[in-house]
Amino acid sequence: MKNGAKKFIDIIDEATDSSQDGQIGSGSRIGIVSFADTATQNTQLITSVDTLKTAVDSLSAGGSTNHADAFTKAAAMFDPNSTNGKVIVMFTDGKTTAGVNPSPVAAAARASGIIIYCKKEQHTAFIFIMQNIAANLGGMLTPFGNPQNLYLYSYY
Repeated sequence: MKNGAKKFIDIIDEATDSSQDGQIGSGSRIGIVSFADTATQNTQLITSVDTLKTAVDSLSAGGSTNHADAFTKAAAMFDPNSTNGKVIVMFTDGKTTAGVNPSPVAAAARASGIIIYCKKEQHTAFIFIMQNIAANLGGMLTPFGNPQNLYLYSYY
């Protein structure tokens, strides 16, 4: 999953300023929120590719999966008064095992203008849960192993 997240950062780096120069360009920023039993904001919304990848490399798997808290912490990073586009891309194994039902929390984020993409680890058996969240938001679930799907972000 770390490789997929770092590839995503590289794609956004290039998509925002036509080069992989180590900085997210065009006024775009990325933040990292990790989640297990609870969610943690690992970075602010920033432009440094190296800092983002260091944050990704520091993540470790363990504990439960609390999607609702992850959506809450990620949505809180955005300035509600900003007219900039707001996108959450969630990398997950797909099975909520802690916290409340994430669908209403994700729907509230979507209602506030946040676009949500759920990128699911391919080999996990719990795809139907993330498909349900994505479908309730008017979206779709795609495997993050496919670089074509990662490029969806560059259009927003």
